[in-house]
Amino acid sequence: MAAGDLITGDWQAEYNGVLLGDGTPFHIAQIDGLLDLPDIRSSDTVRMRRHGLRAGDDYTAGRRVVLTLEVSSTDTVTFSDAVDQLMVATTPGGEPAPLVFQIPGVAGSGKRSVMCRPRRRSLPVGREFYYQLPLATIEFYSVDPRIESSALLSQSTDLETAGGGLNFNAVAPFVFGAAAEGGVMTISNDGNFTASPTFTFTGPVSNPRVENLTHGQTLSFTITVADGDTLVVDTDQRTVLLNGTASRYSTMDFGSDWIDFQPGTNEITYRASTTTTTTMTTTWRSAWV
Repeated sequence: MAAGDLITGDWQAEYNGVLLGDGTPFHIAQIDGLLDLPDIRSSDTVRMRRHGLRAGDDYTAGRRVVLTLEVSSTDTVTFSDAVDQLMVATTPGGEPAPLVFQIPGVAGSGKRSVMCRPRRRSLPVGREFYYQLPLATIEFYSVDPRIESSALLSQSTDLETAGGGLNFNAVAPFVFGAAAEGGVMTISNDGNFTASPTFTFTGPVSNPRVENLTHGQTLSFTITVADGDTLVVDTDQRTVLLNGTASRYSTMDFGSDWIDFQPGTNEITYRASTTTTTTMTTTWRSAWV
Protein backbone atom coordinates (compact mmCIF):
# COMPACT_ATOMS: atom_id res chain seq x y z
CA MET A 1 0.00 0.00 0.00
CA ALA A 2 1.41 3.38 -1.03
CA ALA A 3 1.65 6.36 1.29
CA GLY A 4 -1.67 8.20 1.33
CA ASP A 5 -3.81 5.24 0.27
CA LEU A 6 -5.55 5.26 3.68
CA ILE A 7 -6.92 8.75 3.03
CA THR A 8 -10.53 8.63 1.83
CA GLY A 9 -11.68 12.25 2.19
CA ASP A 10 -10.95 15.83 3.19
CA TRP A 11 -9.38 16.77 6.52
CA GLN A 12 -7.38 13.60 6.77
CA ALA A 13 -3.64 13.00 6.87
CA GLU A 14 -1.35 9.98 6.94
CA TYR A 15 2.16 9.47 8.25
CA ASN A 16 4.10 6.22 8.53
CA GLY A 17 0.95 4.13 8.04
CA VAL A 18 -1.18 5.93 10.64
CA LEU A 19 -4.36 7.66 9.43
CA LEU A 20 -5.17 10.95 11.12
CA GLY A 21 -8.27 13.13 11.01
CA ASP A 22 -11.98 12.50 10.46
CA GLY A 23 -13.08 8.98 11.34
CA THR A 24 -10.00 8.23 13.48
CA PRO A 25 -9.03 8.70 17.15
CA PHE A 26 -6.86 11.64 16.02
CA HIS A 27 -8.91 14.77 15.27
CA ILE A 28 -6.90 17.42 13.42
CA ALA A 29 -7.27 20.57 15.50
CA GLN A 30 -4.74 22.69 13.59
CA ILE A 31 -1.91 22.50 11.05
CA ASP A 32 0.73 25.22 10.99
CA GLY A 33 3.28 25.65 8.25
CA LEU A 34 1.46 24.48 5.12
CA LEU A 35 0.47 27.93 3.88
CA ASP A 36 3.40 29.74 5.50
CA LEU A 37 6.46 30.66 3.47
CA PRO A 38 9.55 28.64 4.38
CA ASP A 39 12.51 30.52 5.76
CA ILE A 40 14.35 32.47 3.06
CA ARG A 41 18.12 32.30 2.50
CA SER A 42 19.01 35.73 1.22
CA SER A 43 22.19 36.65 -0.65
CA ASP A 44 21.72 40.41 -0.29
CA THR A 45 24.97 42.28 0.29
CA VAL A 46 25.84 45.46 2.14
CA ARG A 47 26.07 48.73 0.18
CA MET A 48 29.22 50.30 1.58
CA ARG A 49 28.75 53.79 3.00
CA ARG A 50 25.16 53.87 1.74
CA HIS A 51 21.72 53.07 3.11
CA GLY A 52 20.07 49.78 2.26
CA LEU A 53 21.35 46.58 0.71
CA ARG A 54 22.26 45.36 -2.75
CA ALA A 55 19.62 42.81 -3.81
CA GLY A 56 20.80 39.26 -4.38
CA ASP A 57 19.00 36.01 -5.15
CA ASP A 58 16.60 34.52 -2.61
CA TYR A 59 16.45 30.78 -1.94
CA THR A 60 14.05 28.87 0.26
CA ALA A 61 15.22 26.87 3.25
CA GLY A 62 13.33 23.91 4.74
CA ARG A 63 9.69 23.72 5.79
CA ARG A 64 8.41 23.20 9.32
CA VAL A 65 4.93 21.67 9.72
CA VAL A 66 3.28 21.52 13.15
CA LEU A 67 0.34 19.16 13.55
CA THR A 68 -1.97 19.58 16.57
CA LEU A 69 -4.16 16.55 17.26
CA GLU A 70 -6.96 15.85 19.70
CA VAL A 71 -6.54 12.22 20.74
CA SER A 72 -9.82 10.74 21.94
CA SER A 73 -11.61 7.43 22.29
CA THR A 74 -14.64 5.97 24.07
CA ASP A 75 -12.69 3.16 25.76
CA THR A 76 -9.31 2.76 27.41
CA VAL A 77 -8.04 -0.02 25.16
CA THR A 78 -8.66 1.91 21.93
CA PHE A 79 -7.18 5.07 23.47
CA SER A 80 -4.01 3.23 24.56
CA ASP A 81 -3.65 1.66 21.13
CA ALA A 82 -4.00 5.09 19.50
CA VAL A 83 -1.31 6.60 21.73
CA ASP A 84 1.01 3.67 20.95
CA GLN A 85 0.44 4.10 17.20
CA LEU A 86 1.28 7.80 17.43
CA MET A 87 4.45 7.10 19.42
CA VAL A 88 5.68 4.50 16.93
CA ALA A 89 4.84 6.58 13.85
CA THR A 90 6.74 9.61 15.17
CA THR A 91 9.83 7.85 16.49
CA PRO A 92 12.82 10.10 15.72
CA GLY A 93 15.97 9.18 13.83
CA GLY A 94 14.45 7.52 10.76
CA GLU A 95 14.57 8.47 7.11
CA PRO A 96 12.21 11.20 5.86
CA ALA A 97 8.74 9.86 5.04
CA PRO A 98 5.81 11.47 3.24
CA LEU A 99 3.29 13.33 5.36
CA VAL A 100 0.29 13.02 3.05
CA PHE A 101 -2.77 15.19 3.57
CA GLN A 102 -5.97 16.28 1.84
CA ILE A 103 -7.02 19.69 3.11
CA PRO A 104 -9.46 21.89 1.09
CA GLY A 105 -7.79 25.12 0.01
CA VAL A 106 -4.21 23.87 0.45
CA ALA A 107 -2.11 23.28 -2.68
CA GLY A 108 -5.02 22.72 -5.01
CA SER A 109 -7.09 20.71 -2.51
CA GLY A 110 -6.04 17.22 -3.65
CA LYS A 111 -3.77 14.67 -2.01
CA ARG A 112 -0.48 16.42 -1.31
CA SER A 113 2.67 15.43 0.54
CA VAL A 114 5.71 16.81 2.33
CA MET A 115 8.81 14.61 2.77
CA CYS A 116 9.69 15.09 6.42
CA ARG A 117 10.57 13.53 9.74
CA PRO A 118 9.52 14.34 13.31
CA ARG A 119 11.69 16.77 15.24
CA ARG A 120 9.49 17.38 18.29
CA ARG A 121 6.55 15.65 19.97
CA SER A 122 4.49 16.92 22.90
CA LEU A 123 1.77 14.85 24.62
CA PRO A 124 1.29 16.02 28.22
CA VAL A 125 0.06 13.43 30.70
CA GLY A 126 -2.40 15.34 32.89
CA ARG A 127 -6.11 15.83 33.50
CA GLU A 128 -6.95 15.80 29.76
CA PHE A 129 -4.96 12.60 29.33
CA TYR A 130 -6.83 11.05 32.28
CA TYR A 131 -10.14 11.81 30.58
CA GLN A 132 -8.74 10.54 27.26
CA LEU A 133 -8.90 13.94 25.56
CA PRO A 134 -5.27 15.12 25.39
CA LEU A 135 -3.76 17.44 22.79
CA ALA A 136 -0.73 16.07 20.95
CA THR A 137 1.62 18.39 19.06
CA ILE A 138 3.95 16.91 16.44
CA GLU A 139 6.54 19.09 14.73
CA PHE A 140 7.81 17.80 11.38
CA TYR A 141 10.71 19.23 9.42
CA SER A 142 11.36 18.89 5.70
CA VAL A 143 14.63 19.90 4.05
CA ASP A 144 12.62 20.39 0.85
CA PRO A 145 10.34 23.45 1.07
CA ARG A 146 7.97 22.15 -1.58
CA ILE A 147 4.53 20.68 -1.08
CA GLU A 148 4.13 18.11 -3.86
CA SER A 149 1.33 16.15 -5.47
CA SER A 150 1.07 12.75 -3.84
CA ALA A 151 0.74 11.09 -7.25
CA LEU A 152 3.96 10.56 -9.20
CA LEU A 153 3.29 11.64 -12.78
CA SER A 154 5.00 9.96 -15.74
CA GLN A 155 5.26 10.42 -19.49
CA SER A 156 7.39 8.71 -22.16
CA THR A 157 8.44 9.40 -25.73
CA ASP A 158 10.71 7.94 -28.37
CA LEU A 159 13.26 9.92 -30.34
CA GLU A 160 12.37 12.89 -32.47
CA THR A 161 12.40 11.70 -36.09
CA ALA A 162 12.65 13.44 -39.41
CA GLY A 163 9.58 14.01 -41.53
CA GLY A 164 9.24 14.46 -45.24
CA GLY A 165 10.39 18.07 -45.45
CA LEU A 166 9.51 20.45 -48.29
CA ASN A 167 9.56 19.56 -52.00
CA PHE A 168 10.52 22.26 -54.52
CA ASN A 169 10.01 21.70 -58.27
CA ALA A 170 13.34 22.89 -59.63
CA VAL A 171 15.66 21.33 -62.23
CA ALA A 172 16.16 18.58 -59.70
CA PRO A 173 13.94 17.92 -56.67
CA PHE A 174 15.50 19.45 -53.56
CA VAL A 175 14.32 18.57 -50.05
CA PHE A 176 14.88 21.09 -47.24
CA GLY A 177 14.08 21.41 -43.54
CA ALA A 178 13.02 18.06 -42.16
CA ALA A 179 10.07 18.55 -39.78
CA ALA A 180 10.06 17.17 -36.27
CA GLU A 181 7.77 14.24 -35.52
CA GLY A 182 7.72 12.41 -32.19
CA GLY A 183 10.16 13.10 -29.40
CA VAL A 184 7.93 15.86 -28.02
CA MET A 185 6.04 15.90 -24.73
CA THR A 186 3.81 18.53 -23.14
CA ILE A 187 4.34 18.43 -19.39
CA SER A 188 1.98 20.12 -16.94
CA ASN A 189 3.05 21.36 -13.52
CA ASP A 190 -0.22 22.22 -11.78
CA GLY A 191 1.47 23.93 -8.83
CA ASN A 192 2.93 27.39 -8.29
CA PHE A 193 6.61 26.43 -7.88
CA THR A 194 9.27 24.68 -9.94
CA ALA A 195 9.15 20.87 -10.08
CA SER A 196 12.33 18.78 -10.35
CA PRO A 197 11.91 15.89 -12.81
CA THR A 198 13.78 12.62 -13.25
CA PHE A 199 14.71 11.57 -16.79
CA THR A 200 15.37 7.92 -17.70
CA PHE A 201 17.05 7.23 -21.07
CA THR A 202 16.72 3.60 -22.17
CA GLY A 203 19.37 2.31 -24.59
CA PRO A 204 20.50 1.81 -27.20
CA VAL A 205 21.16 5.54 -27.59
CA SER A 206 24.15 7.82 -28.09
CA ASN A 207 24.46 11.35 -26.77
CA PRO A 208 20.91 11.87 -25.45
CA ARG A 209 19.67 15.43 -25.23
CA VAL A 210 16.53 16.84 -23.63
CA GLU A 211 15.30 20.40 -23.99
CA ASN A 212 12.64 22.48 -22.28
CA LEU A 213 11.63 24.59 -25.26
CA THR A 214 9.21 26.67 -23.20
CA HIS A 215 11.92 28.00 -20.88
CA GLY A 216 15.09 27.62 -22.96
CA GLN A 217 16.85 24.89 -20.96
CA THR A 218 19.03 22.11 -22.38
CA LEU A 219 20.46 19.00 -20.70
CA SER A 220 22.76 16.81 -22.80
CA PHE A 221 25.30 14.01 -22.37
CA THR A 222 28.23 12.58 -24.31
CA ILE A 223 27.72 8.88 -23.67
CA THR A 224 26.58 5.71 -25.40
CA VAL A 225 23.95 3.77 -23.47
CA ALA A 226 23.94 0.13 -24.54
CA ASP A 227 20.85 -1.84 -25.46
CA GLY A 228 18.91 -2.64 -22.27
CA ASP A 229 20.86 -0.20 -20.10
CA THR A 230 19.38 2.94 -18.55
CA LEU A 231 20.79 6.35 -17.75
CA VAL A 232 18.82 7.92 -14.90
CA VAL A 233 19.14 11.67 -14.33
CA ASP A 234 17.69 13.06 -11.09
CA THR A 235 17.58 16.85 -11.41
CA ASP A 236 16.66 17.29 -7.75
CA GLN A 237 19.51 15.24 -6.28
CA ARG A 238 21.87 16.24 -9.13
CA THR A 239 22.81 12.64 -9.93
CA VAL A 240 23.50 10.83 -13.22
CA LEU A 241 23.49 7.05 -12.77
CA LEU A 242 23.98 4.20 -15.23
CA ASN A 243 21.63 1.35 -14.32
CA GLY A 244 20.90 3.05 -11.02
CA THR A 245 24.37 2.53 -9.49
CA ALA A 246 27.39 3.74 -11.48
CA SER A 247 27.86 7.51 -11.60
CA ARG A 248 28.14 9.04 -15.06
CA TYR A 249 28.07 12.65 -13.87
CA SER A 250 31.20 13.43 -15.91
CA THR A 251 29.35 12.69 -19.17
CA MET A 252 27.09 15.73 -18.75
CA ASP A 253 28.01 18.33 -21.35
CA PHE A 254 29.45 21.66 -20.24
CA GLY A 255 26.82 24.37 -20.08
CA SER A 256 23.93 21.96 -19.52
CA ASP A 257 21.01 23.05 -17.33
CA TRP A 258 19.41 21.01 -14.59
CA ILE A 259 16.04 21.24 -16.30
CA ASP A 260 13.03 22.01 -14.16
CA PHE A 261 9.32 22.19 -14.93
CA GLN A 262 7.93 25.66 -14.35
CA PRO A 263 4.28 26.15 -13.28
CA GLY A 264 1.98 25.62 -16.24
CA THR A 265 2.87 23.75 -19.42
CA ASN A 266 6.40 22.84 -20.51
CA GLU A 267 7.21 21.56 -24.01
CA ILE A 268 9.98 18.95 -23.78
CA THR A 269 11.90 17.40 -26.69
CA TYR A 270 14.12 14.31 -26.81
CA ARG A 271 16.95 14.09 -29.32
CA ALA A 272 20.12 12.02 -29.81
CA SER A 273 22.88 11.49 -32.34
CA THR A 274 21.49 8.03 -33.19
CA THR A 275 18.22 6.95 -34.74
CA THR A 276 17.79 3.73 -32.76
CA THR A 277 14.62 2.57 -31.03
CA THR A 278 14.96 4.22 -27.64
CA THR A 279 12.68 5.88 -25.14
CA MET A 280 12.94 8.65 -22.58
CA THR A 281 10.65 8.59 -19.56
CA THR A 282 10.22 11.56 -17.28
CA THR A 283 8.62 11.47 -13.84
CA TRP A 284 7.69 14.47 -11.72
CA ARG A 285 5.32 15.82 -9.09
CA SER A 286 3.51 19.14 -9.30
CA ALA A 287 4.93 21.49 -6.66
CA TRP A 288 3.69 24.31 -4.43
CA VAL A 289 5.42 26.58 -1.94
